[in-house]
Amino acid sequence: YLVRRLEQGEILELGVFRTLLTTAGSYGFADCDSTAGLSDTQLDGRAGSQLLKRETSDFGIVEKFNRKASLKLRSVLQDSDVGAVILVLLSQIRYRILYHVDKSTPKHIKLLGSRYDSCQMVLSVLTDFLTDTTEEQGPSTGPGPIKCYASAMPELSELHQSFGLEPAVSWMLCRPLIRAAMFEQEEGKEDVPEHLVPYLPHTDSMKATSSAMLPEACWQHLSQDLFEMFYSHSLYDIHCPETRYKTEIVRLDKDKERLNQLKKGGDAARGMMASMAAAAAAAGGTEREIRQATAFTKEHEKDLERLTRHSGLLSTHMKRQKKHCGEVHKTFESKKASFLSGLKDEDVQKLTAETFLTYCVYPRCRLTPEDALYCAEFVVLLHNMEVPGFFTLKYVDCLINAVVGAAYSITEDEAGNLSVLLKSTWAWIKNWRDDKAIFDKEVAGKPGGKMDNGEGALEEISYDDFKKLYNKWHAILGQTFLGCLESKEYIHTRAGLILLSRIVNVFPSRPVLGEKIMDALAPLKDDTNRQDLRSMALGYSSQLIKARDEGVWEEDLAAAKARREKKEKEAEERKKAAEKQFQEMQKESDAIDRQLGGSGRRDWDDRSRPAPRSGGPPGGQMKSPLNPVAAKFTPAGGGQPRDLRGDNGRDSRSSRGEPPRRGGPGDRRELEGRWERGGGGGGGGGGRDMRKRSRSPDRDMGRREDDAKRMRPQPPPPRGRGGPDFRSASPPRGGRRGDRGDRDHGPPPDRNRRRSR
Repeated sequence: YLVRRLEQGEILELGVFRTLLTTAGSYGFADCDSTAGLSDTQLDGRAGSQLLKRETSDFGIVEKFNRKASLKLRSVLQDSDVGAVILVLLSQIRYRILYHVDKSTPKHIKLLGSRYDSCQMVLSVLTDFLTDTTEEQGPSTGPGPIKCYASAMPELSELHQSFGLEPAVSWMLCRPLIRAAMFEQEEGKEDVPEHLVPYLPHTDSMKATSSAMLPEACWQHLSQDLFEMFYSHSLYDIHCPETRYKTEIVRLDKDKERLNQLKKGGDAARGMMASMAAAAAAAGGTEREIRQATAFTKEHEKDLERLTRHSGLLSTHMKRQKKHCGEVHKTFESKKASFLSGLKDEDVQKLTAETFLTYCVYPRCRLTPEDALYCAEFVVLLHNMEVPGFFTLKYVDCLINAVVGAAYSITEDEAGNLSVLLKSTWAWIKNWRDDKAIFDKEVAGKPGGKMDNGEGALEEISYDDFKKLYNKWHAILGQTFLGCLESKEYIHTRAGLILLSRIVNVFPSRPVLGEKIMDALAPLKDDTNRQDLRSMALGYSSQLIKARDEGVWEEDLAAAKARREKKEKEAEERKKAAEKQFQEMQKESDAIDRQLGGSGRRDWDDRSRPAPRSGGPPGGQMKSPLNPVAAKFTPAGGGQPRDLRGDNGRDSRSSRGEPPRRGGPGDRRELEGRWERGGGGGGGGGGRDMRKRSRSPDRDMGRREDDAKRMRPQPPPPRGRGGPDFRSASPPRGGRRGDRGDRDHGPPPDRNRRRSR
């Protein structure tokens, strides 16, 4: 089904297949959401063995996988050559996505780029999966992966001529077979397996295939030996990350020692057990989980075996790769004279660097991050070997010009790959510019140190002239990145941010350009419509400020002093603004207090004073809960006005002989309770004042005890003739208890009972 969909040009189901490769195929370490997010540790790990890639992909967290499921998926892809068919279709559909136009073709450039990057990532992961021969995949029955892949994959010339694949992709699909044939030759085997014979390097058939891949005019500026050597090798062959190998081995040994201590127990393991228990408790584990975390379980035993095995394997792989890189370097040394031999001096001076960049470096560096790093290491190798006719400075000049155009015409993943090449190359030449001793040692007097003098001739460049050339390249890149940041097109801005984020530790190095980039970032940091660009701009801005403070910018003493004074002045202005704002708020608060009047302030101040034990309102005088302004009430329908206050400020109900209101002046205990709860006294219209006041702890304690006694269950009242009567809850305050015969009622309900409950 997937093959039929790819034949129709549809890639919507490609995400499901990608998930199968990363989960069932256990190849999540080779996949990444975005090449721009790869760290330097992960890039170094990709230069080593398959095991080193696994250990560095997730920073030491190795994903567990099922070998049986991985082998089953590979056997399904090898059956009927399904895997090879998918690889060829993916290679063809990449260009269909970009250039095929119909009614269903999406017009959004971001979606086009995402589809293109997805095809390229699956193409890379599937190629590695089908040709994996490491020990981690376990033994497989039947022919090996390389033999199955060779029997299914068309030959190099057929891929380019019959299927229409570009040279870089054709070499990418056949490179595992070419490297397998080279390994056979390194081991000294006389008879190479039959399925690898068509892929032996430096044979007549291979040269004939190479010559048909480029136009005839290109071979006037580039030799077939250099073209074949460039595309036949991988990053593993020319660069051994020895430092990364040693770092990972030390880390594994530490983890192994930790588990050994846990296994032995005793005093040495107490600190570790305590930290493990604390980690389990912090994660919300139960007591059982915490105990299990501090015990040496079967899982710990498996981890200990894995750490011991992987530590030994990494040591073996480092020695093997180091030896292999040495053999490849010897091969390069023996053939360096033929890389550019047979070419006219005029052609070499004019177009060799451009031809090599156009047909070798640029097509390959956009495929994967490993290929981008390989291109940078390959050029360094050619420069250090002093290949006759290879002018490194002219190549760098062509690369800078290529980046200028590529920044406006690449996808997100291609920008991430190109940033790897640019960072490695720029850090290399920046060392020459920063230290004259390094320049004299690595550039002066070598073929790569020659540059066009403007009159059509090549001559060795001096250190002062190289500094001028470096500043020229710096300005060209700066103008390009400023254009990307100020562009209205989404993909231009994103590509510029990806490139700048990768090279932030080496570029920019001039303060003037750095300030211009900071100014160009300001609108992006405030752009709320494009949140992804805003977050990238904020992140890059922080990295740029950190690089500036760490001395990446070449500031003179006067400029650095001026910048510090400017920062101090801005900080002082912010401090003064904060003080002014505080004073304005204080004035506003005082004005509000004056509008409310002094009584409100005295009432609030009185809250902190202890209340008298005898109760009563603050000030010792009883005030009427009624508003003195509203002393009379006139009915709306007419009638005689009614005096609400009565005599001596008492409630009119009391003057008429009616029982006093609950909480009114007639009930002093209730009034005291109201004052204790902050309700009553001096409010307008008899309204309650919700402000609280402090109460005596002794008084509160006694009242709580009384409330607790009242809350205790009371014995049932004795039955009379008519049985219990629940019509009356309690007699009025001051009334006689037991007025209804021998029935006894409980104490009068207290309004504080609900609060005590």
